[in-house]
Amino acid sequence: KRLKIFDPNTGAMVTRIKTRGPVQSGAVLCDSVIYFGVGPFQNELVAYGSPSAKTLWTRQIKDVAGGPILWKNRLIIGASDRTLRAVDRDDGHDLWSIELSGRPTAPPSLAGDLIVQPTDDGKVYGIQPDSGRVQFEVDLGHPLVSAAACGELIWVTDINGGVHALDPTDGRIVWQKSIG
Repeated sequence: KRLKIFDPNTGAMVTRIKTRGPVQSGAVLCDSVIYFGVGPFQNELVAYGSPSAKTLWTRQIKDVAGGPILWKNRLIIGASDRTLRAVDRDDGHDLWSIELSGRPTAPPSLAGDLIVQPTDDGKVYGIQPDSGRVQFEVDLGHPLVSAAACGELIWVTDINGGVHALDPTDGRIVWQKSIG
């Protein structure tokens, strides 16, 4: 029930944060505020001020999947209730929320100004971070493990060892290969 913070240059532990439950997600640090998910009973997204050593706000979100990412002044969060949402990082209020067909299997990632979210039902979504508008939804046929942007493509992996390269403008499959 503690989150440990380490200096990235030296590896030395800087501080420990006592949490109200097990930390269940990755953490993001921005402007001396750490954002992370706590569960399974609290089901909270927490904003913790590192210099003040205080919880700034909490927000009920069921099982944060993987961890939040930052885009401008927004935290983008996938949750096990099959939602992807953007919350204001200053106070945690919803800016938008969309329902997904499956549960997120990894944290969302950014491909330029597009959020990419893989799910356990084999679909990957491309979502506009400012509005939550779905730009594309592609069914790749198997539960997905990860999605990341590199170069001009979005790379998605599935549970059966499939690698899929997608065009970030429309989600079109550029190529696919099984390596598993």
